[in-house]
Amino acid sequence: MSTIPTYLRIRCLQAFRFLRDAGWGYVLILAPFFLVSLFRLLELSRDGFPATALLVLALALSFQIQRGDRDFLSRLGPSPWLLRQLDYGMLALPLVPALLLVGATGDLPWLLGVVPIAALPSWGRRRSFWGTWSLRLLPREALEWRAGLRQRAWLLALLYGLGLLTARFVGSLLGLILLTALVVAGFYEELEGKDLLEAFLPHRGFLGRKLYWQAYCFHVLLLPAYLLFLYWHGPLWYLLLAAVLIAQSILCFSLFYKYSQWRPGQLRAYQQTALGLYVAGLVVPFLAPASLFYAWVFYRKARANIAYYYGDD
Repeated sequence: MSTIPTYLRIRCLQAFRFLRDAGWGYVLILAPFFLVSLFRLLELSRDGFPATALLVLALALSFQIQRGDRDFLSRLGPSPWLLRQLDYGMLALPLVPALLLVGATGDLPWLLGVVPIAALPSWGRRRSFWGTWSLRLLPREALEWRAGLRQRAWLLALLYGLGLLTARFVGSLLGLILLTALVVAGFYEELEGKDLLEAFLPHRGFLGRKLYWQAYCFHVLLLPAYLLFLYWHGPLWYLLLAAVLIAQSILCFSLFYKYSQWRPGQLRAYQQTALGLYVAGLVVPFLAPASLFYAWVFYRKARANIAYYYGDD
């Protein structure tokens, strides 16, 4: 079997495995947002602004900067530039029929920008932006953000880019807020070890401090989106308030669930089912009180769990 077909097959399998590991529940939740955002981007492209092509170029540039596989690619036979070009071509080519269908032919020359991007130097993972700069800025109490951004910074950047590019549509920024909350909630599945948890002594007010830094990081991250929503859709401020409250509620639940499940030696709090039930209850008005009670139950469990192991929370 030749190298290039094998390489393409491996990339497709890697993409499938990534989606599977992320959780099909999250994929199903995120898919409608991406589809709607794509339609909005295609509308902008049709009107003359190359939004779709610029997003592809931004993604390709982000991947290229962080690539650390030059030595591996050099052993495969074809030039590393050609193999990187295949990666970015797989990213750009599926959009070509969509651009032609809506008549956005002005975006097509922009897509050729992936050719020089594949020749740019890479920083490599060891010099990753999120592996250095963010670690110095984020407080120790936000350790979930430190770990989560290393793994899913690209997904947050993609959501943010789509949300800002389509900000003139009311649902885009609201969807950005809620989907970012779901992605960040996933940061709280990982359980830190006993030694790391003990580093936060004294434990009085532990949950309160964790909640503070959780909310601080989230709302600072989304502050530009809040301001942009008020600029474009000021009379609908109450929708923004509702989205922010729901997002904060989701984050609180993820934190309570995490520490209600914490045990020495346990690595993960498998929260997807519980979080799915909680979010489903929030979107049905007459079930919202039951969801809030559900969160309060796990808050009590989290306090009791911390008190059991450390005598106080």
